[in-house]
Amino acid sequence: QISLVSDLSAHFGDWRLGATSTSYLRQPFTYENDIRVPTFWQVNTYAAYRCGADSAVPGLELRLDVSNLFNRHNIGTATLAGSSFSGDYQTLQRSAPRQLMFSTSMAF
Repeated sequence: QISLVSDLSAHFGDWRLGATSTSYLRQPFTYENDIRVPTFWQVNTYAAYRCGADSAVPGLELRLDVSNLFNRHNIGTATLAGSSFSGDYQTLQRSAPRQLMFSTSMAF
């Protein structure tokens, strides 16, 4: 299996922004690696803001992550993933649709 991964991130004052792009190439589908699944691509992004020392809640970070930004219908895994060793083909699992996750953290 070959994966091409690129990452872009930037910091502007108390803001952090980033994106990760991953292309999965030639992922094997059979145990003998003679059949491969089509290439698929995934992009994930995030934006985070950390409250500064002069804010009402210093050290508080608010973060929004977006998985599968373009809501592509991809293959999540093409691995053993708990499948039995009988038969010739592995199990394909569909990737999750676009998901948003909001989180908070505190540094003190």
